[in-house]
Amino acid sequence: MPGAQSSPVSASAVEFRALCTTAIPEVYKFVCRRCGDPDLAKDLTAEAFLAAARRVRDGEPGEVTVAWIKTVARNKLLEHWRRSEREQRRLRLL
Repeated sequence: MPGAQSSPVSASAVEFRALCTTAIPEVYKFVCRRCGDPDLAKDLTAEAFLAAARRVRDGEPGEVTVAWIKTVARNKLLEHWRRSEREQRRLRLL
């Protein structure tokens, strides 16, 4: 479209895209080995990368690395297990 300007893409956004290309399969395998549920692993991997994208977008301090994303994914899995356990306890009380 004539006269349309595209917004500049920051270097950190370009680096993040490159990281995603290589890291998504690695993080997915990491999560899947721990939970044994491919669908849950996909969801948790997506949540971890969403957190990483927000960190990059917001310019938060600290480098976004594969190790950092794996830590976020592991924490998401722990949250899922805790939430599931709470739900199971509530159901047993009924």
